[in-house]
Amino acid sequence: MKRFILIILFLSVAHLPSESQNIIYVTGTIYDKLTKKPVNVSNIEVEIYAYNTVAAALEQKQLMENSEFTEVVVSPDYTGVVDRNGYYMVNVASTGAILYKIGIGNDIILEEVNDRLTIDVYAIVENYLQAAVASADRLEIGALEPQSDIEGNYLYLMTPYSIPSNTAKSNVRLILQPILFYADTKDTIRYLKPQVIDGAEYSINLLRKMDFHPENDKLYRYVDKEHPLTSEKQTFVWSDSVYVEDPMRNYTVTGCFQFEDYSRILKYTEQPISSMRPRRPTRFLKIDVAPFVLNPDDYPESPKRERFTTEKEISILFDINKATFDMTDSITVKSLENLRKTLLDVIGEEGSKLKEFHIACVASPDGNYEKNVSLAGRRMDNAILAIRSYLPKKTGESVYWVSSSRVAGWEEVAVLLEKDGKDHEAAVIRDIVSQYPKDQTIQSRKIRNLPEYRSVIVDYLPGLRSVRYSYTQEIYRNPTGEEILRKYQNDPGFRNGDKRLTTYEYWKLFQMVEDPAELDSLYRMANRVHMEITGKPWIIPSNALAASAIRRGEVDTTLLAPFVNYTVSNTDVRIKRSFGDEIINPEPVVANQMIMYLNARNFMQASRLSRILKDSDTNAVLKSYAMALGGYYKGGKTPEEMAEAQKVFHTIEKTSPFNKVVINLAMRLKTNDKIAEKTMPECEAAAETTYEKALIQYLWAIIYQRKFMSRNDILSDMERQERLIECFKIDPSFIEIAESDGYIDHDIFQAARDMYLIQR
Repeated sequence: MKRFILIILFLSVAHLPSESQNIIYVTGTIYDKLTKKPVNVSNIEVEIYAYNTVAAALEQKQLMENSEFTEVVVSPDYTGVVDRNGYYMVNVASTGAILYKIGIGNDIILEEVNDRLTIDVYAIVENYLQAAVASADRLEIGALEPQSDIEGNYLYLMTPYSIPSNTAKSNVRLILQPILFYADTKDTIRYLKPQVIDGAEYSINLLRKMDFHPENDKLYRYVDKEHPLTSEKQTFVWSDSVYVEDPMRNYTVTGCFQFEDYSRILKYTEQPISSMRPRRPTRFLKIDVAPFVLNPDDYPESPKRERFTTEKEISILFDINKATFDMTDSITVKSLENLRKTLLDVIGEEGSKLKEFHIACVASPDGNYEKNVSLAGRRMDNAILAIRSYLPKKTGESVYWVSSSRVAGWEEVAVLLEKDGKDHEAAVIRDIVSQYPKDQTIQSRKIRNLPEYRSVIVDYLPGLRSVRYSYTQEIYRNPTGEEILRKYQNDPGFRNGDKRLTTYEYWKLFQMVEDPAELDSLYRMANRVHMEITGKPWIIPSNALAASAIRRGEVDTTLLAPFVNYTVSNTDVRIKRSFGDEIINPEPVVANQMIMYLNARNFMQASRLSRILKDSDTNAVLKSYAMALGGYYKGGKTPEEMAEAQKVFHTIEKTSPFNKVVINLAMRLKTNDKIAEKTMPECEAAAETTYEKALIQYLWAIIYQRKFMSRNDILSDMERQERLIECFKIDPSFIEIAESDGYIDHDIFQAARDMYLIQR
């Protein structure tokens, strides 16, 4: 038993690296042996496996080379990461070895480390040049399997092309001038960087013609110095990366091939040199970020004090036939006291001012008319004196006094009698008035002689011996939220925009109106008013409108553009101004503008904003979307860039099962393809919309194509075809997507589309 244990321990220790086997960090670049340029990993799959012993690496290499089984059987100690430009990094023992698997059908390269920190690898990359062999007898210049990828706002192009034997000579120059077009309209976008290949003899003679100053040759900087033109059959590779405004459009490149000597054009031909079916690795990433909201309290509006007017009436009785107040009347006493308090309250309230005071003195019609008129005037004078005594002298002098006096007519007495049902007495009075319409003194004498006068009529005369007061109070104060809402709701002019509210009133309404559609209308009106007043848009309604557009899936990058300052490399920067603190680049505004640019597929602008938006848990997902959709989710030239790319990749993986599948497929590595395949059941369980259900079938078609791309497998072809047919049945809009998608085999697509149309 003890011996067995010792053996196990010995075997375990034997697998540990010795002290001389230090784990080191190896970097390098993978080059295409033919072009001497870095391998474009966007166009070809590269897998890097590191083993701490050479024996383990040799065992895996033999397994890969001696059978169709290309999976990793001998588990590597480390796996490497490679960026788009062929630059890789991997940990490995200093005495170990590294396996490089480049593309499909190519040699497996093994490099022993031997303490090297930098190892560059040169590989014959045949998967995109294999058509060159089949085109050996080609009589015309032709492109061989052009490829293109769109990541972020960049179109990555690579096309091998062959020059048939005896087409060129050593004393000839070949100029390839690529021209970028829109694929649908054929409109020219721009000329791309040319490629120039000179024969050896041509180079020598041209240099002489330029007085040995090569810079005099306008095309000199575009000349391929390493691969001279000969009369033999040759294959060259043209590649370029182009910024495109709309990465969802399709583009095409026409190559103008021109052979010339020193004085004339010898041959000219045009060929398409780009794929009409670009690959868009992150096209199906779904941006699932809620729009950001500004806090209105951070952007308060100053209220505008408004005028509010109040009018009241008070009736006070006078002594009979006198100009003095009847202080025996409790109502009169109470009214005078209330009037005094009211006036003192009016002049004591902040922002309030007593503007006008109207006095109307009335005398009863009983007796001599002229005496009654005089009595009414005296009552008015006494009333003004009494009221002014309640006010400070200065206030009384600033009030506009409006006074009037009159004698009530007997018709008014008749009206009072009729209200109490005394129609007979009222009719008698009206009859006397009609007999003496112009002489109130005679009317009074006749009515006083009536038998009903003392028993009925006289009781109604005190009600006509009074002074009526009305005052106008003008108060300037901030309107309350309830007053603003009532004003807005009760007047259609404020709701349809015919009338303007103040910015403070709009600011208050933003926080009280609840209906989303009504709010959007309010935001637009407020923005228009603010623009008319200040000449610039208003940040609160602009951000709210942007948030509403994001929720609806609409794009408008102009709403928030005025509020983003690219010269300030941070958010929520506060600057003190005379009117208060100004916030530069508010975080919600920058974040919403980022979402807008991502939805608009303007990844360059989104990337600029990503550098401004501060790092936080809240912003991590949004910034990762910007990086991933811009193409920065793999590779990197420095350890920091590689770490950032991995962080972006893993953040996107966690956003949803769909995004996990898409970002893993975008890596174009078998290990990631397997992760995508294992995640598909989660997508199927999470699918709710018609689009998501169709996307599941589409992603399965891509997965099966990746899985069986190296085999001529009829069953896998049928599986891919069935998946696409089912996808088209669920959502026919995917037909247009698949037709121009480089991830979908074109023959499989055509068969699936034709079968769908037959079954429809």
